[in-house]
Amino acid sequence: HTRCLSDWSSDVCSSDLIEGMIAEVFPEDPKTAVAIFKSESGLNPNAKGDIPLEYEYQGRIIGHSCGLAQIRVLPGRPDCETLKNPKNNLEWARKIYDRVGWTAWSNFKNDRYKKFL
Repeated sequence: HTRCLSDWSSDVCSSDLIEGMIAEVFPEDPKTAVAIFKSESGLNPNAKGDIPLEYEYQGRIIGHSCGLAQIRVLPGRPDCETLKNPKNNLEWARKIYDRVGWTAWSNFKNDRYKKFL
């Protein structure tokens, strides 16, 4: 189940709570982070995308994207069920952001996120 309250122990997910979590993880630029993740997933922790990019690797189906930040399931990363947890998803988003910035997200590169600012 998805957990969303600030103590991450509830099954209740409101967009205000999710936006608050995003702001905690990306305090230097919460507006951009929220806009990107709104454009990627609609802030739906259960979102699954990039289905056409799926492939089998070592007996595991990977390549699709999951959760709030649409983190791709790739070797060395958690599975989709793990990434549906907002805390896990945002932790991975932060790792990716720290490595390459917002350019990892297609909706940043193509400016689709701007309509959510």
